[in-house]
Amino acid sequence: MIIKPRSYPIRLRNLEALHRRLPPSHPKRSLVQDSLARVRAGYQGEKSIDFHLKFIPQKDYLIIHDLRLFDGQHFFQMDTVLVSRKFILILEVKNVSGSLCLNSDIHQLTRTSNGKEDTFPDPILQIERQQMQLSKWIESYSSKLPIEAFVLFTIKSAILHLKNDKDSERILKSEGLLSRFNMIEQRYSEEKINSATLHLIASQMVREHTDVHQKILGAFGIRESELLSGVHCQACSGNMVWKRRAWECISCFLKSKDAHIQALQAYACLRHPYIYNREARAYLHFDPEHIVKRMLVNLGGKKIGATKSRKYEIPL
Repeated sequence: MIIKPRSYPIRLRNLEALHRRLPPSHPKRSLVQDSLARVRAGYQGEKSIDFHLKFIPQKDYLIIHDLRLFDGQHFFQMDTVLVSRKFILILEVKNVSGSLCLNSDIHQLTRTSNGKEDTFPDPILQIERQQMQLSKWIESYSSKLPIEAFVLFTIKSAILHLKNDKDSERILKSEGLLSRFNMIEQRYSEEKINSATLHLIASQMVREHTDVHQKILGAFGIRESELLSGVHCQACSGNMVWKRRAWECISCFLKSKDAHIQALQAYACLRHPYIYNREARAYLHFDPEHIVKRMLVNLGGKKIGATKSRKYEIPL
């Protein structure tokens, strides 16, 4: 049973907003595009394992996606965690293509693709650290529950080369998840905790989950003044103007009644989750105060302050 569904990553949402709001000629645009492509591919890889998880007995396992916990010293993030009365399984998903060679002796993963060679951190070190940190977190609930971890490579065309045969116990293609999972089930046939403790542990994991709220502009060294403002067309990215109760693109003439919503959500991702009416009018390039007020109220977010000093939350 899934008790924490997979959510759209905050970092991906923020990168998409930044990419839309950077001028085409901005010197950091290619860096943002590369980061956006990597994060988007990672998310697609994580979603791709959902098919394989459907074959795992739902009544016996509590499934938690996108979990980030604090072990008392450091935060640690796990793509997917399965909790049962017998053991916990961490799944770390890698969406990497090409010819992949893991040398765990020197803790290096090398990818060769189109004649180019890239290196990545050792994924086995990553899951070992996750196991250690989750074990530390879970001490107050049960010291008896074993924790296993797999690294799943999701791209079918990727070719894996493992220098050490023992690494195949924890590194596999996502298609092999069910087979490997059955082996783990046979290894841990004895129940370590009861159903009440199982639900207590899993529920506490979800309650203590903490999202990452990174200031995306600071990560790239981009200032707010460098971003594009205004309402943009979702079809051609052209500027839109308000005409007869709707936004109209000056390039392709597409009309939309709610194009301002995406513009304001980009403001929330990149600048601030709250906005004043005067700020919204300047940002949207649209002056009628009463119409902008209605737009902000219709967003359905919280309102702080009264009359002209009121600011409006921009829900995402």
